[in-house]
Amino acid sequence: MNPTRKYFLKLSLFTLLGVIIQRIWSIASAWQMPMLVILGVLVFLTVIPILGAPVHFVWKQYLKHTTSGMRFFEGSGLAMLIITLYRLLYLVYKGDIILLRYIDINILPPGDYQIWFLGGSAVLLLGLIKPAADVLFAGWMKLAHLIQAVMSRVILTLVYILAVLPVGLAAKLIGKKFLDTRIHTSDATYWIDRGDEPYNPRKYKRHF
Repeated sequence: MNPTRKYFLKLSLFTLLGVIIQRIWSIASAWQMPMLVILGVLVFLTVIPILGAPVHFVWKQYLKHTTSGMRFFEGSGLAMLIITLYRLLYLVYKGDIILLRYIDINILPPGDYQIWFLGGSAVLLLGLIKPAADVLFAGWMKLAHLIQAVMSRVILTLVYILAVLPVGLAAKLIGKKFLDTRIHTSDATYWIDRGDEPYNPRKYKRHF
């Protein structure tokens, strides 16, 4: 597949997933129409990738001159700034774009978008500093792997204690054996004859 077409196909699928999530959970419903327009443009560029070749070229150059740490913090910062814009426009100004023209920087309306803006700006700035971004990203990945290792063991232990162990103890008390492990030297076979049963095609899909 053409690399440019593959690039826009991935973006189309990612945007389609976002549109589906919006429809199901009514998240950022005010942005549904812009998302559909973006999806249409991406699908168009997937069909005719030559028109999107300059965008793909710029993206490849960006990947070439940045590291994983820089892209992580830059992407996170941009996402937080987008949330800032959304919360300011739709939660403070109730979707009235015209009011954005009359914003007084010295007297900003109340809202937690200010925290999102400061956090997003700091994270985005961090992504522009390669040494700091790489060091923090490496530490973040190590912490994530540590959390994964701990949580997987904690979850499996809880599943065993809360589900497997009670069922096993209850079966032990009532004498229930889910698997016969005894050795019967007098038996000719360990095959359990279930007898003749009427034909039921549903049992091919549901054996139990």
